[in-house]
Amino acid sequence: TTACTCTDCNPGYEDASCQTASACTASSDSAKDGSDGTFWCINGGTVGGTTTACTCTDCNPGYEDASCQTASACTASSDSAKDGSDGTFWCINGGTVGGTTTACTCT
Repeated sequence: TTACTCTDCNPGYEDASCQTASACTASSDSAKDGSDGTFWCINGGTVGGTTTACTCTDCNPGYEDASCQTASACTASSDSAKDGSDGTFWCINGGTVGGTTTACTCT
């Protein structure tokens, strides 16, 4: 008797019987949902998990949500070097900070 092996597993699966979900890989394509092991993960996010259970964590400061795709609401700082690139913006003397990362305002 000869051993049977699977070839050409569906994307995101591996091993002799295509039974093992592969480690997820990052993509900049917003259509990638992890169903094939490729997951939309941007803005410095770290992709993790396995096919159909992908994650994107550790976003760059100022970004959030499942794929690090959403610019966070800006927060005020008394540090004049804070330009909003990380969601923190110099806003003093009673100003009200607004906007989102990279588009912060102080009014």
